[in-house]
Amino acid sequence: MGIKRVKPRVRIEHRIGCLHNFADTVVCLNGEILGKPADEEEATEMLKKLSGKEHEVVTGYCLISRDMRLSGHVLTKVKFAELGDEKIEEYVKSG
Repeated sequence: MGIKRVKPRVRIEHRIGCLHNFADTVVCLNGEILGKPADEEEATEMLKKLSGKEHEVVTGYCLISRDMRLSGHVLTKVKFAELGDEKIEEYVKSG
């Protein structure tokens, strides 16, 4: 999986000593990118998909200051324990 480099669409005012930090994270399961769930039903379905399985969490980041720009990504493999329906419901309801 590749992460596309995009130009920031915001104007950043660079002040001496100021560091801007941008980041975003996605979850990937078997090549499928799982977006942020829109509601409790989608959250429940996502957790059921992830239950007992290993997936990847990819965080892209960019640090920008007046003098430098540093960007990259970090990939973490995560293994979920088996989650029963009751545990999933409890977690989703917690917000």
